[in-house]
Formats: sequence, structure tokens, C-alpha cells
Amino acid sequence: MATLINGNGNLAIYAQQDADWYAALMGGQTVITAVGNQFAYELLASNTIGVKDGVIITSEGRRIQLDANAIDSFDIPTGAQGTTNYYIIGYHLVTGNQSEQTCETFVQLMENGTDTIPEGSFRDGDDEVFISLYRVEQNDLTIGTITLLLPQLSGSFQSQITELNNDLSDKVNSYSGTDSGNTYVTVDSIGYDSTNKKLGLKVNGADTVIPFSGEEIIYLGSGTSFDLKSYSSYSDFTASNFICEINNETGYISANANYDSAYATSSISLNKTYDPITGILNASATLQTQVHQGSGYHFYQTQNKVVTVKAYLILN
Repeated sequence: MATLINGNGNLAIYAQQDADWYAALMGGQTVITAVGNQFAYELLASNTIGVKDGVIITSEGRRIQLDANAIDSFDIPTGAQGTTNYYIIGYHLVTGNQSEQTCETFVQLMENGTDTIPEGSFRDGDDEVFISLYRVEQNDLTIGTITLLLPQLSGSFQSQITELNNDLSDKVNSYSGTDSGNTYVTVDSIGYDSTNKKLGLKVNGADTVIPFSGEEIIYLGSGTSFDLKSYSSYSDFTASNFICEINNETGYISANANYDSAYATSSISLNKTYDPITGILNASATLQTQVHQGSGYHFYQTQNKVVTVKAYLILN
């Protein structure tokens, strides 16, 4: 039987009930909230990654909090020359013998740069849940690209509510005096347009939903590979749902001292693909630098470098 959780006379709200409320607010997805440094990373040592303060709400409403000015460190095992390794770092939630749930950090070696760790579900009876925070690429002995795996919320609930209210007003005003000759419209309810996958309005007794306008842009982080499976609609995404901004990079080639004259050329190209089955966006740029030397500039050297990008998701 349903229970009135926060009514008068109810002495306690339990952790599970509180978690359900947070899950509802976050739309049932694991997110980094707009609090503190939002788990931004920094290199503490050659093989140690530190993440700064913030708050994560999991898909089941569990709240992972790293207090202000605190840092969690993740130690990556020492690599070897000629090898490339991929790790996922994050938080491991565990149910103990007394049914208490605790949080600890984890570092997991992966088979390749696209493998993921299933989150798991306490509701479904799992004893542990994995919250994947970053994917870390290790080249030889050096930590390379670090890719954020969770969406970050930006702005406040109030700003989002204001935006929706303004959008609602625009919709109502746009139909005033134009709908079937009427000088007004009657808004019956908010509905869901299953074709366009948008919320909208039902007006004047019609079943047709007039979808809300506007797009939400979410920053996914910086890197070359991005996992979108935390979004329930990831299988509906295409490459057109993503905007990529090329990060700064410098190409450098030493000239050949045997030649007096030289000139250099450079070009950069963006590569972006999305797989709706795996939910993986692969995006990077290729910076090509060439040095032309010698009589007629026939002798040249070429350098190709992979450049990371900042990726953004457009939700319609």
C-alpha cells in the first residue's frame, strides 16, 4: 500500500525513500550535479589522478559527496614501454553484512578503450554498484587522455523552470487569435509527443501535442571517446546530436640542417562517429604538419598527431 512519506505524524524518512526522491529529480540517470568543482581531475603525480569536490546522484538516487577542498586520489599501475592500457576509475558502492551501503574508490583495467562497466542496481538485488567516473588512457609509462564518463548538470533548477515557463508562455501566445478563428486557446494539459519525443501542450480539446521548443546542450568532457549509455535514449542518438570543439595543439618538426630553404604547411581534420548500439562517440582531430626543404622543396617530412576534442550533446 502507498505511504504518505512526509505527512504530519511520520517521524522519519528513510534513506531509500530519500534516494527515490533524488532519482526522480535527476530523471533516473547518474549525473554530476552543479556543486563545487564537479569532480574535475588533476594529475597529482605521474601515475596518480586526483578528483576534486562535488556531488554525484546515481540513477537510483544514491548521493556520493566529496566535501569542499577534499580530493580523492586514484593510483594507476605503472605501465610498460610499447603498451597502451585503458583504465576506468570511479566509485564502488557495496552492501555489507549488516545491509549498510558504503562507498569506496576503484581502478579497473579494461580490455580496450571502449569497454564499459555495467552500473548495477541495488533495486534489482545487486550487492554492488559501479559508478564509472573517468576513462584513463595510459601510453607506455605516461597517462594520456582522461575522458569524463558522466554528464554534468549546469545551472540551477530555478533557471530551468524559468526557461520552461517562458517557453510555455511563448507557445500559448503564439496560438492566441490564430487557432480556428478563436481569440484565445484553452490549455488542457501537458502531453508527450511520442513521434518527436518531446513534452508539449494539448489545447482546445485536441489530442495533438504541440511540442515545446528549445534544445539542451550538455558538456561531455574532453577526450577522444565518450560513453553515452547513461542516457536512456542513447540508441536514438546520431552523429548529428554532437558538437565537437578541437582542443589546442602544436605540430613540431625539426628541419634538416643539410638544406638551407624550407617552408611548412599544416592542416587539421575532424573525425566523428557514433555507434547507437554501443552508445560510444568516437571523436578526434588529425593535425598534419609538413616541412618542405631543398631545391624545389621536394624533400619533406610529415607528422600526424591525434588531437583531443571537447564534446557536447544536443538534446532536442
